[in-house]
Amino acid sequence: MRPILFHVFARVCRPWLETVSEWTGLQQEGGLSFSHGQSRSFADIEEVEEQRKRMIPNPSSYSFEADLVPTFALEEEAKLILETGKNLRILRAHRPEHPLSETEAWGIKAPQLEWKFDWAHMECVVEKANTYEKSLVAAIKQRGKHGKKETRLTSETQT
Repeated sequence: MRPILFHVFARVCRPWLETVSEWTGLQQEGGLSFSHGQSRSFADIEEVEEQRKRMIPNPSSYSFEADLVPTFALEEEAKLILETGKNLRILRAHRPEHPLSETEAWGIKAPQLEWKFDWAHMECVVEKANTYEKSLVAAIKQRGKHGKKETRLTSETQT
């Protein structure tokens, strides 16, 4: 019975994990976009019409919608996730060439958020996070040494 409950919980929570992944930059935004005030999630954009005119929303315009946070998530964690997404949007607006702004262009594969329920799987999650962090640090160092756009992965540099 326990494995079935874990499976059901993981499936029911998948939309939340996808929202968090998109908001924090681990996954490309799809469907309803945070950037255009179309998303209905814990990160809601204020003054949508004014933001649409500028095309790049002001990160301070995002507000925290506590009533849209699932009950299994702590409010403090949701606020931390909100701040992470806001900071990412500041970085994207002012440094679009930065590895965190465009991980795919730098050949960085973010780990997929998923629920794990035993220690063996938790160790794999830690390993994936460490690999992702090392890839980001390497790309940031490479960018710092060689300038902005020249070091992105292209078909010539991958071979």
